[in-house]
Amino acid sequence: MFLKIRLDATSGVQMHEISVAQTIVNEILAEAERQSAAKVTRVVLELGKLTMLNFDQVSFWVSAFLEGTVGEDAEISITPVDGSVECRECKAISDVLVEDDPTLHYSVPQFTCERCGSHNTFICKGREMVIKTIRIER
Repeated sequence: MFLKIRLDATSGVQMHEISVAQTIVNEILAEAERQSAAKVTRVVLELGKLTMLNFDQVSFWVSAFLEGTVGEDAEISITPVDGSVECRECKAISDVLVEDDPTLHYSVPQFTCERCGSHNTFICKGREMVIKTIRIER
């Protein structure tokens, strides 16, 4: 069985990898219970690069929190989602390259429109935290 659940990452609350992983696990286990799952075998997550999460840490903590549950030994797969911004001035959509730069974790990045150079932009992609698939056995 395949299930898709969307987590809200736009609330403005900054979540650490551990709390994000715990939230993901809570949703996985709740859905497994609703579906009367005997076992969760695979979980596919889509995580936006602009969440500034360390994907390896998220995967580690999800696996750790699933130990001793129906999700123990589940395969955890994370698909990164590239970021993009939309310009409020000219409506152009520009890709955002997220470098592995530690300073991005401590500052508020300012995004620039590739077409007109405006800083009046908003993030339209890359902040997702989606549980795309939960594969279960009954």
